[in-house]
Amino acid sequence: MPQKRLAVLDDFRAIAITLVVAMHGFTTFFPRIETSENPLLILLLSGGTGVTLFFILSGFLVTRPFIEAELYDKTVSLKDYAIQRALRILPLYYLAVLFATLAIGDSSKTLDAILFNAKGFDFAQYSTVWWSLIVEVHFYILVPLLYMACKQTNRKTLLSLLLLGWLTFYSSYALELLPISPTARKQLGNSLLCQLHAFLIGFLLSIMYSRKVFFGQKTLALASTLISGALLVVILLPRMETAINFHSKFPLHALGESALWGAMLYSCVILGKNFLGALGRFLARTSYSLYLAHMPVFYAFFTWHKAQPQETALAPIAVLLMATATATLLSTVLYYLVEKPFLNLKERVRQRQPVSKSELGSS
Repeated sequence: MPQKRLAVLDDFRAIAITLVVAMHGFTTFFPRIETSENPLLILLLSGGTGVTLFFILSGFLVTRPFIEAELYDKTVSLKDYAIQRALRILPLYYLAVLFATLAIGDSSKTLDAILFNAKGFDFAQYSTVWWSLIVEVHFYILVPLLYMACKQTNRKTLLSLLLLGWLTFYSSYALELLPISPTARKQLGNSLLCQLHAFLIGFLLSIMYSRKVFFGQKTLALASTLISGALLVVILLPRMETAINFHSKFPLHALGESALWGAMLYSCVILGKNFLGALGRFLARTSYSLYLAHMPVFYAFFTWHKAQPQETALAPIAVLLMATATATLLSTVLYYLVEKPFLNLKERVRQRQPVSKSELGSS
């Protein structure tokens, strides 16, 4: 049967996109903030951890139908899975690629972008956030491949060997044992291989949720939420020195970061309460549009602000607020005009009833 929607996850989507937008906004209009030692600014430099949170959410949600198919003797339609993923990400992303291509007047990298291979500043400021979407897409491809492989061989043996191989690689990466250049290390840090820990945490949470682990233990969940939140702030302290490329510089911290976000997320799922209410639902709903729209808008306002005479220019904070409001408005429009129609189609696909293996055998 179709999965029950967990409204509490909206809070975490809202937190994630707020962290991402806040960091990009403040580092764009207040570049000195990156060298600040004021711990009160920690959340303004924690956009990277917002991305980690998005990855954990994806690990939880994307693997959930595959896990429940195994638990409840169902089969997953890989065709429907592919259609749902495509309807979720392609329309708005390809619109962003088209806009970026027209904005810079150069189509030489457009095919790379269409194939999710654009890097860094290939499209000036327009493509700087696309790396995380590329990581997501690689994970979307990996999951069904692993699912099919597990059907053909001993699942526990295969997954154990793959996990051991990844742990060996990540340990070598974290301890700087890999013979690679700093540039290659940075690029590797933005790949699925080095971000996989977050998706694995989400995968583990999905297994726990499907098996109802710790269900009903709300006191424990509340304590876990508070402790995880406090420890997470401690884990984030190194960001005060290096907001950019945190994961390539502190890979072991990144493991702890993912684990703590995971503990907090699962605890809140057990508590089952929406703490951010309507605001959280709005930000969660428009998070993908805002993710793709905010940097182009910030860049446009930043360029305009720099061109103003200094004596008449608005204060940077005022321009940042204007840019954020514009990005929020644009993301809302994009959600209703572009995202929502395709999400409605995606929901129709999702509502298809899974078929049990026994039903397949008798048909």
